[in-house]
Formats: sequence, C-alpha cells, structure tokens
Amino acid sequence: MTTMLLLTTVVAAALLLPSVADGICLPFVELETNTTYSYQSLHDLGVDLAPGATSFKFKVRASNDVHVALLQDDGVTSQNIYEVVIGASSNTLSQIRSRRGHNVQASAHHTPLSASLIRDFWISWANGVISVGSGVEVGVGRFMTWTDPSPHAVRYIAVSTGWGSPGLWQFAPTSDVSLATNTVYRYQSLHDLGVDLTPGATSFTFKVRASNDAHVALQRYVE
Repeated sequence: MTTMLLLTTVVAAALLLPSVADGICLPFVELETNTTYSYQSLHDLGVDLAPGATSFKFKVRASNDVHVALLQDDGVTSQNIYEVVIGASSNTLSQIRSRRGHNVQASAHHTPLSASLIRDFWISWANGVISVGSGVEVGVGRFMTWTDPSPHAVRYIAVSTGWGSPGLWQFAPTSDVSLATNTVYRYQSLHDLGVDLTPGATSFTFKVRASNDAHVALQRYVE
C-alpha cells in the first residue's frame, strides 16, 4: 500500500490538515454501547451531520437490537424523532418508528446483525422519506422505507443497543485530522496517525501552514 510521510526543515514548523475526501481513509470514531437501552448522542463524540445532510452511514457489531435515533434537537427523544431499530426480537426484525418505542411505520423480517462481524448500514431521510439499508452505498440494499406526511428536521444522531446485546460502532469522522510538525528535518508517517490512502487512490489533498520547506513523501510500503 502506498503511504505518506511528511516533514519540514529546521527553518519552519508546519500544521497539516489532510482532507477527508480525495482518496483519504481517516480513522473511524468508535463507540461501545452496553446492554442498556439508553441513547448516546454522537454530537458528544464530535460526530455531527453536515448542514443539509439527508443520510448517515455507520458500522456496527451487535447480536441484536441496534437503535438509531434521528433527532431534531440533540438529546431530545420524546418528540421529533425517527427511531430505526435493526435486529430486534433476537435479530429477526427491523422497524422504523415515529416515536421512541412506539408507532411502528415500517418493518422487515430478516437477520441483519452479527455478534462477530462488523456490518455496514445507512439511513436516509430526504424529503421525509425515511429509508434504511445495508452496505456502504446509500440507496442500495434498502430493506425498509416510510414516507412521513409531516416530516421534521433531522439535525442530530443518537445510538443505543440493549436487551442483552452490547455494540461496537464505527463512524466516519466529520472533521479534518491535524498534525503539528517541528523544525527538525525528519519525516513522520501519516499511517501512524491512522491516515491512509484508500485502495486504488491516485491523489492526496491537504492544507498546510508553514513559512517554507514543507515536504511530502509518497511511499510504496510502510517502513
């Protein structure tokens, strides 16, 4: 795998911010949830929806009862909520609800989760159409959908597991990764920071502040 090293010389220090896009694979934000049905705000982890976002992707490993709340207001689950439940009833049922724990609007009978494997899911809500699917591409692999005749805004996400199942979640970061280098001419691997090129990537973008001599090395292998 091609990797990247960064250095500056003895006459300048630099701050590097790799772009989230353009073939860059940043480290996931991880969250472990316990067996209690209690929502945790992703905003508290620094995972936020971009303004105008209409979809959300995540990875999760759990045996049953994965819950995702689409919220208008952070931490408020008593109103203006779409609750998506994946793998309820011992991993045999998924639902879209218009209230927490109530008002089932759509359901699917399947076996979506794994206690040993991390699986990918997505949720979208454009124009009040709430859809849920498996896989990494939004719109592909849909297994539930419902149209809310009076949709509310979705600005925050909260997650939970429960009913005997803990969960390991992974979310894509929503901000840049920064690195400060000193005035010594010595490379630092971005791989050590969890910043890697995606397979087949042919470009790399970054932002840097330095007075002079910013160096980037492209490598075939990690040393």
